[in-house]
Amino acid sequence: MSRPPVEGENMSEKDSSVNDEGGRPVAEPASEPVAEVPAAVPEEAADPAQVIADLKEQLAREAARAEELWHRLVRLQADFENFRRRTRAEREELLRYGSEPLVKALLPVLDNFERALASGGGEGFVAGIEMIYRQFLDVLTREGLRPVESVGRPFDPAYHEGVEQEETTAYPDNTVIQELRRGYCFHDRVIRPAMVRVARAPVSTSQAGGEGVRAAGPEEPRPQGQAE
Repeated sequence: MSRPPVEGENMSEKDSSVNDEGGRPVAEPASEPVAEVPAAVPEEAADPAQVIADLKEQLAREAARAEELWHRLVRLQADFENFRRRTRAEREELLRYGSEPLVKALLPVLDNFERALASGGGEGFVAGIEMIYRQFLDVLTREGLRPVESVGRPFDPAYHEGVEQEETTAYPDNTVIQELRRGYCFHDRVIRPAMVRVARAPVSTSQAGGEGVRAAGPEEPRPQGQAE
């Protein structure tokens, strides 16, 4: 009993041909002829003298460009050095003459002091001194100076320097009751704190008869500069 042929096995060239839908063989397309590539034509050898001349010309151009860049760098360095020297001179001049407007504004005050001293202390001497003081303070106020407020305010170490404490019931505890030397601020900066006397609540009789110390509790803030 013979084995049935397997699809694709022992197929002849006729069976392997392509057929159309009706079973008719389809002719294979004819292959196009391959165009022949012409043989490369060897280039003529370059003239060594021309190559050397071209290289020399290129070298001359690059040398000229390098020299131009060098001179430009030298000029830039010189300009920068002149800028640094001019800036340094301007800064020194500003530091030297920056307070000139303030000095010029104080010259009338100096003139009034000289007139007051030349008057010999006659009538109106005190009024003249008060006028000069107001004028002097007005000049400084326009420049940004202002006094520190002290009396009647709570003690603040940032603005006050406490040098004395006084037991009193007329003021709340830790309140400034007297200004011994006025403090000043320049714009928003304290340039001299006010030297003040600070109120302290008196110790009660029961505490004085006991251990002689105040009742236990949070430690009372000590004014700045207070002696131990």
